[in-house]
Amino acid sequence: MVKEYIFVLGIIIIILLFFILIVPIVDLILLEETYNIEKESGMRFATYNMMYGMYGKTLFFNALGHLSIHVLRSKILTNFLSRFNKKTVELMANTDADVLVINEVLGSLKEKEIIQEFKKRGYNFSCFGSARSPYEPLDMGTLIVSKNKFERLNLSVVAKDKKGGVGGACAIYFKEKNLTVIGIHFGLLDKYSSKQIVEIALFIEEQKNLKRKVVLVGDFNMNSEELNSFSDFEELGLKNANMKGTTPDIFEIKLFKFEAYDNIFFTDDLKLKKSDTVKGYSDHRLVWADLE
Repeated sequence: MVKEYIFVLGIIIIILLFFILIVPIVDLILLEETYNIEKESGMRFATYNMMYGMYGKTLFFNALGHLSIHVLRSKILTNFLSRFNKKTVELMANTDADVLVINEVLGSLKEKEIIQEFKKRGYNFSCFGSARSPYEPLDMGTLIVSKNKFERLNLSVVAKDKKGGVGGACAIYFKEKNLTVIGIHFGLLDKYSSKQIVEIALFIEEQKNLKRKVVLVGDFNMNSEELNSFSDFEELGLKNANMKGTTPDIFEIKLFKFEAYDNIFFTDDLKLKKSDTVKGYSDHRLVWADLE
């Protein structure tokens, strides 16, 4: 009986070591492969939830990362685990997108560092929309970077200072293209996210009334069907570029649940040329789309 228990325990330990050590090592080696995406005419947009610059593709590391942020609120542990910021910048810059939207960027800890890394790659213009949390290292936000100069627009959405609240929002305007781009990270579905949807819908209507083209980019914590169940959003008549699953990109979970929560929506005066998803380091996949 004791031998049987030891055998079972040994099997459990081997399985745990496989997911804690072997799977991440192999995954990171494969992610080092470079890729090139042939660019269509028009503009390319890309969005990625970087999960605080942490590795989040196994349950162990995903839980550890969220524990450091949302439970322990440990600046030291969060800073230690946030080791994939430069690699995330490389991943996004490799898409050669004109506009990049990055969610779950750590504010006081990593924002300046990440912006500098993007500048090295030609993304000289940036806009950071804070989630307005007073708790370090929870002062995260949404970052937009671009190779082209833009005007920052006044946009603010309701937020709450705990897990599940909005992760930040920012809006920019390209005068030469008469184009407004909104970067957003909606909160988990509750009364706050419902208010966020109404506020964003109102803002988009205002932009449309100014005869501007609009692109809405980010992590919506809902798929397009769920978003369109809100009348305010549905009435906008936005088209979406992505139907592929993006999250949770966690080995032990994605076979059972893999939703298209990250997306790129656009008004009907724009046309989708091509789109796809790319594997990254976090529990999300990157989404890109060529629009003209």
